Amino acid sequence: MSRTTWIRATLWCAGLACYYVAFFRQPDSVALLLALFLLGAFLPGWAEGYAQRRRRSEWAAQFASVGELRLLVTDEAELRRLRDEKGALAAVRRLRRAHPLCPLPLALELVRSL
Repeated sequence: MSRTTWIRATLWCAGLACYYVAFFRQPDSVALLLALFLLGAFLPGWAEGYAQRRRRSEWAAQFASVGELRLLVTDEAELRRLRDEKGALAAVRRLRRAHPLCPLPLALELVRSL
């Protein structure tokens, strides 16, 4: 298992443990109860946010330049046509639909360079 998987699993378990304590142990302190609910809600969100950032950074490291990304794109003519007819934003959307982990600045730079 990768490091990201361990971090995600740990944060999810911690969030579920907070809900367990809040619902089944029912602490007397309102502040503690509020803190448990907040942690139970935010810890899994942080886990998923971390995993998403990690996936994007790994993908960006693999295709660090526009030239490397251009080798991945199979339909340059379609992107060029879309850019000329509907604008750069439509072409970037199309590229990001095909490659969702592609960072927006890199996608925009590729569309402009076509």
